[in-house]
Amino acid sequence: MRPLIYLQKAPQKATPIQSELERGLIKLYSRILTFLAEGIRYFGQSTPTRTIKSIFRSSQDDQIDRMVKEDEEVLKLAQIVDSHLQQQTIVQVTDIRTIVETLQRPIQRLVDESTIYAKVLEQEKFLKILQWLSAVPYSQHQKRHSDAYQ
Repeated sequence: MRPLIYLQKAPQKATPIQSELERGLIKLYSRILTFLAEGIRYFGQSTPTRTIKSIFRSSQDDQIDRMVKEDEEVLKLAQIVDSHLQQQTIVQVTDIRTIVETLQRPIQRLVDESTIYAKVLEQEKFLKILQWLSAVPYSQHQKRHSDAYQ
Protein backbone atom coordinates (compact mmCIF):
# COMPACT_ATOMS: atom_id res chain seq x y z
CA MET A 1 0.00 0.00 0.00
CA ARG A 2 1.24 3.47 -0.79
CA PRO A 3 0.60 5.13 2.64
CA LEU A 4 3.02 2.68 4.26
CA ILE A 5 5.84 4.55 2.52
CA TYR A 6 4.96 7.72 4.42
CA LEU A 7 5.39 5.99 7.77
CA GLN A 8 8.68 4.34 6.81
CA LYS A 9 10.51 7.50 5.87
CA ALA A 10 9.32 9.71 8.70
CA PRO A 11 11.46 12.86 8.69
CA GLN A 12 13.23 14.14 11.79
CA LYS A 13 11.25 17.37 11.70
CA ALA A 14 7.79 16.76 10.27
CA THR A 15 5.67 19.58 8.90
CA PRO A 16 2.15 20.02 10.30
CA ILE A 17 0.69 18.40 7.16
CA GLN A 18 3.00 15.40 7.52
CA SER A 19 2.00 15.06 11.19
CA GLU A 20 -1.66 15.23 10.19
CA LEU A 21 -1.05 12.57 7.54
CA GLU A 22 0.62 10.33 10.11
CA ARG A 23 -2.28 10.75 12.54
CA GLY A 24 -4.76 10.02 9.76
CA LEU A 25 -2.88 6.87 8.74
CA ILE A 26 -2.73 5.62 12.31
CA LYS A 27 -6.44 6.29 12.77
CA LEU A 28 -7.30 4.54 9.48
CA TYR A 29 -5.07 1.53 10.19
CA SER A 30 -6.46 1.14 13.71
CA ARG A 31 -10.02 1.27 12.36
CA ILE A 32 -9.17 -1.37 9.72
CA LEU A 33 -7.47 -3.61 12.28
CA THR A 34 -10.43 -3.29 14.66
CA PHE A 35 -12.81 -4.18 11.83
CA LEU A 36 -10.70 -7.22 10.92
CA ALA A 37 -10.48 -8.32 14.57
CA GLU A 38 -14.26 -8.13 14.87
CA GLY A 39 -14.56 -10.20 11.69
CA ILE A 40 -12.20 -12.85 13.05
CA ARG A 41 -14.12 -12.93 16.35
CA TYR A 42 -17.44 -13.14 14.48
CA PHE A 43 -16.35 -16.04 12.27
CA GLY A 44 -14.79 -17.79 15.28
CA GLN A 45 -18.30 -18.35 16.65
CA SER A 46 -20.50 -21.25 15.75
CA THR A 47 -22.90 -20.90 12.82
CA PRO A 48 -26.09 -20.88 14.96
CA THR A 49 -24.61 -18.16 17.20
CA ARG A 50 -23.63 -16.07 14.19
CA THR A 51 -27.10 -16.46 12.71
CA ILE A 52 -28.81 -15.30 15.89
CA LYS A 53 -26.41 -12.37 16.40
CA SER A 54 -26.72 -11.25 12.79
CA ILE A 55 -30.45 -10.71 13.26
CA PHE A 56 -29.89 -8.21 16.08
CA ARG A 57 -26.60 -6.78 14.89
CA SER A 58 -26.49 -3.54 12.93
CA SER A 59 -24.97 -3.47 9.48
CA GLN A 60 -21.23 -3.11 8.99
CA ASP A 61 -21.86 -0.60 6.23
CA ASP A 62 -21.34 2.30 8.67
CA GLN A 63 -17.91 1.01 9.65
CA ILE A 64 -16.94 0.48 6.02
CA ASP A 65 -18.21 3.94 5.06
CA ARG A 66 -16.09 5.51 7.84
CA MET A 67 -13.03 3.58 6.65
CA VAL A 68 -13.61 4.72 3.06
CA LYS A 69 -14.06 8.34 4.20
CA GLU A 70 -10.88 8.23 6.30
CA ASP A 71 -9.03 6.61 3.38
CA GLU A 72 -10.09 9.49 1.12
CA GLU A 73 -8.88 12.01 3.70
CA VAL A 74 -5.54 10.22 3.97
CA LEU A 75 -5.17 10.21 0.17
CA LYS A 76 -5.87 13.96 0.05
CA LEU A 77 -3.26 14.59 2.75
CA ALA A 78 -0.80 12.34 0.91
CA GLN A 79 -1.32 14.36 -2.27
CA ILE A 80 -0.70 17.60 -0.35
CA VAL A 81 2.48 16.17 1.18
CA ASP A 82 3.59 14.94 -2.26
CA SER A 83 3.02 18.35 -3.82
CA HIS A 84 4.86 20.06 -0.95
CA LEU A 85 7.84 17.70 -1.34
CA GLN A 86 7.76 18.21 -5.10
CA GLN A 87 7.90 22.01 -4.64
CA GLN A 88 10.84 21.63 -2.25
CA THR A 89 12.60 19.40 -4.76
CA ILE A 90 12.06 21.95 -7.54
CA VAL A 91 13.56 24.70 -5.36
CA GLN A 92 16.53 22.48 -4.50
CA VAL A 93 17.09 21.57 -8.15
CA THR A 94 16.98 25.25 -9.09
CA ASP A 95 19.54 26.05 -6.39
CA ILE A 96 21.81 23.24 -7.58
CA ARG A 97 21.52 24.44 -11.18
CA THR A 98 22.53 27.93 -10.09
CA ILE A 99 25.57 26.54 -8.28
CA VAL A 100 26.55 24.41 -11.27
CA GLU A 101 26.22 27.38 -13.63
CA THR A 102 28.33 29.48 -11.26
CA LEU A 103 31.02 26.79 -11.25
CA GLN A 104 30.76 26.29 -14.99
CA ARG A 105 31.77 29.87 -15.87
CA PRO A 106 35.34 29.65 -14.53
CA ILE A 107 35.70 26.18 -15.99
CA GLN A 108 34.56 27.45 -19.40
CA ARG A 109 37.03 30.31 -19.12
CA LEU A 110 39.82 27.80 -18.36
CA VAL A 111 38.78 25.69 -21.34
CA ASP A 112 38.86 28.77 -23.57
CA GLU A 113 42.33 29.73 -22.29
CA SER A 114 43.63 26.19 -22.76
CA THR A 115 42.28 26.22 -26.33
CA ILE A 116 44.18 29.45 -26.99
CA TYR A 117 47.37 27.98 -25.53
CA ALA A 118 46.93 24.82 -27.60
CA LYS A 119 46.59 26.91 -30.79
CA VAL A 120 49.68 28.95 -29.92
CA LEU A 121 51.67 25.76 -29.32
CA GLU A 122 50.39 24.28 -32.56
CA GLN A 123 51.39 27.41 -34.44
CA GLU A 124 54.87 27.38 -32.85
CA LYS A 125 55.30 23.72 -33.84
CA PHE A 126 54.22 24.56 -37.38
CA LEU A 127 56.74 27.40 -37.58
CA LYS A 128 59.53 25.17 -36.24
CA ILE A 129 58.70 22.51 -38.85
CA LEU A 130 58.73 25.15 -41.60
CA GLN A 131 62.07 26.44 -40.37
CA TRP A 132 63.47 22.93 -40.40
CA LEU A 133 62.12 22.17 -43.90
CA SER A 134 63.03 25.45 -45.56
CA ALA A 135 66.35 27.21 -45.71
CA VAL A 136 64.47 30.47 -46.25
CA PRO A 137 63.36 32.05 -42.95
CA TYR A 138 59.63 31.64 -43.44
CA SER A 139 58.36 34.16 -40.90
CA GLN A 140 60.74 36.90 -42.05
CA HIS A 141 59.94 36.12 -45.69
CA GLN A 142 56.21 36.30 -45.00
CA LYS A 143 56.59 39.54 -43.04
CA ARG A 144 58.55 41.19 -45.87
CA HIS A 145 55.93 40.24 -48.43
CA SER A 146 53.05 41.40 -46.27
CA ASP A 147 54.83 44.70 -45.57
CA ALA A 148 55.42 45.12 -49.29
CA TYR A 149 51.72 44.79 -50.11
CA GLN A 150 50.65 47.40 -47.59
